[in-house]
Amino acid sequence: DGLFLDRPVTVNSTMTMTSGNINTTSTNIMTFVATTAITASATSYIKGPFARVIPANQVAGLTLNYPVGKDTLKPMFLVNPITNADGLTVISAEVFEGNSGGTPGTGMLSLNTNRYFNASIVSGDTNLVSTQVRLTEVNLTTTSGIGRSQTVSGAYNLVSSALPSGGTITTDALTSLSY
Repeated sequence: DGLFLDRPVTVNSTMTMTSGNINTTSTNIMTFVATTAITASATSYIKGPFARVIPANQVAGLTLNYPVGKDTLKPMFLVNPITNADGLTVISAEVFEGNSGGTPGTGMLSLNTNRYFNASIVSGDTNLVSTQVRLTEVNLTTTSGIGRSQTVSGAYNLVSSALPSGGTITTDALTSLSY
């Protein structure tokens, strides 16, 4: 359903999704250059990987939304991405419906088995100083946390020390990204 990209696409300005999904692949990815918010909805989001460009010398105060999902919209946000002066940083994110196959690592008692995310630096990996990742999920409790692993089926270590608030949870500052 929706639009299927048959080549990589770059969007340079505002993006408002109103009807249908945009289906992407790792080869035919959509990259959003502007730091403005993207409007999406429960019936119109990106199915597959989606990349955003973070400018050089970015300081705190920016939140970048990734309107991604597979069966439903499950947005991911980069909060306060900070970059150095050496150039642009491109970060891709994708959500997967299903079990990662990973195991609980340090600070984690169990893992969510119906969904996991992957965020990766496509280019400019030495330019990223830090960022936080915010996820939205129903039924978060005071024992909920975000785990991170270098591989999809690896051990997921706790990377969020703050309690969930209003259906969202945010990691501590991260200097690299992964599952």
